[in-house]
Amino acid sequence: MKKGLALILALVMSLSMISVAALADDTAAAASWPTITLNRTYTHLRPTDDDVTYHYQAFFGPGKNYHGAGAYRADYAKRVETIFKVGNYVLTDIMYQTVGRRCVWFQSGSLTNNYFEEATLTPVPAKVTADVQPMFGPGNNYNKVDETKPSGAKRDVIVANGTDINVFFEADGWVYAEFTDSSLGLITGWFPKDQVQ
Repeated sequence: MKKGLALILALVMSLSMISVAALADDTAAAASWPTITLNRTYTHLRPTDDDVTYHYQAFFGPGKNYHGAGAYRADYAKRVETIFKVGNYVLTDIMYQTVGRRCVWFQSGSLTNNYFEEATLTPVPAKVTADVQPMFGPGNNYNKVDETKPSGAKRDVIVANGTDINVFFEADGWVYAEFTDSSLGLITGWFPKDQVQ
């Protein structure tokens, strides 16, 4: 009888340990990132008197280790709003004459505004839960992230289900995250919140 009781006790203890381990895994998987409000301030790309066709290089993230996200002229920018600054780079929401609406990063000296809200981006590991093409901003009114080949042809950037990404924050039902694309290297994009965990 003592052996039977000991066996039942051991079985109950092992099941409770499995439940605790599963709970710990669920807690780790549910690790969250900050939810923020995107405060915008109107500004302009700095015009240049000597060359009206001068282009400012934008990036997919706050630094030159991110892939370039296009070059932009001041006279083609219909609307420019800054969101926040990380180091010397400013996350900027731009409506551009030839490519539409995008959130990209410019060096602070390329913008006329001198005040930028400072921020820190802390990556939180996550995964996408479906094949998804990220957007250039938090909404379907932004461009989809794609690559323009030297020939002018475009390739959709698709992040496969189960891909590891690093989420920085959530805003307006979208998460902003960095990932590595096979062709472009390190870039960022906006994913619907319900497609990331």
